[in-house]
Amino acid sequence: MGSSSIIIDISGTTFASKLIEGKFPDYEQVIPSGDSSMLSINRKLFSESLSRVSVLSSEKFRGVRIITSDNSINISANNPEKEQAEESIDCSYSGEATDIAFNVNYIQEILSSIDDDSVEIHFFGSNKSCLITSPGSESFKYVVMPLLI
Repeated sequence: MGSSSIIIDISGTTFASKLIEGKFPDYEQVIPSGDSSMLSINRKLFSESLSRVSVLSSEKFRGVRIITSDNSINISANNPEKEQAEESIDCSYSGEATDIAFNVNYIQEILSSIDDDSVEIHFFGSNKSCLITSPGSESFKYVVMPLLI
């Protein structure tokens, strides 16, 4: 081990890595906190709906719009050719109505990495990051930045 690198040699296999210079940023600063509106939804149903609606999203931004209301969400997408797709899904939602947009690829990537049947999405406002978690699990937290709509 040197001042700026580490080399490990085990049974003829060598692993070398350069140590990071500088201070690592505090990742906890990007995790939203405080009062939130919480959406609980079936992961598979949500993912399938996002897939169907996103077919008509703009190829450049891949944006889907999510509008929350009491116990349902409306998912919509449109493109420059004036085509539009829209679906509503039943869910459990408590909080203020939220109108927010995300890149569907980011949401789908998160949903594909969660094994639970449902997911919880915590909204902190229409122009702030949201936090996606598995119910009852503190192991993984996913932060997604919104798109401007």
